[in-house]
Amino acid sequence: MRHMQKSRRMLSLSNLAVECFKKESELLQYIKQLVIILFISILGELCNAVLPLPIPAAVYGLAIMLVLLITGVLRLHQIEKVGNLFLEFMPIIFVPIALQILPVWKAFQNVILPFLIISVIGTFLIIVITGRVTQFIVERKERELGE
Repeated sequence: MRHMQKSRRMLSLSNLAVECFKKESELLQYIKQLVIILFISILGELCNAVLPLPIPAAVYGLAIMLVLLITGVLRLHQIEKVGNLFLEFMPIIFVPIALQILPVWKAFQNVILPFLIISVIGTFLIIVITGRVTQFIVERKERELGE
């Protein structure tokens, strides 16, 4: 009887150790992905400092990441978890920015309606043009495969 209790206790301790290892491994995975993203951001900052173009460092960083993902040097699974985490926090980041607009709301009142109209029309045009271009490319590929 005591032997069974001891083996159960050992089994539960081994399960606990496995769970701790999984959590530590997951934490290390997040840290590794964060380091990759930060390294690419630093490369963007370096490009911004070296190149005399009026392009923000974040745009350089995103372009570098896009090139790395397209070429296969960087795989999506290598940054996906932290990227999803950043996406979850994104609304929290925009709340302070939106609150900063409140003190200058009177200056925006005169232009808010034209801004909204232009935004809606622009969004609609982007959706239509993107759909048409995509449709054209798909039809062209289908014709090439059919020949």
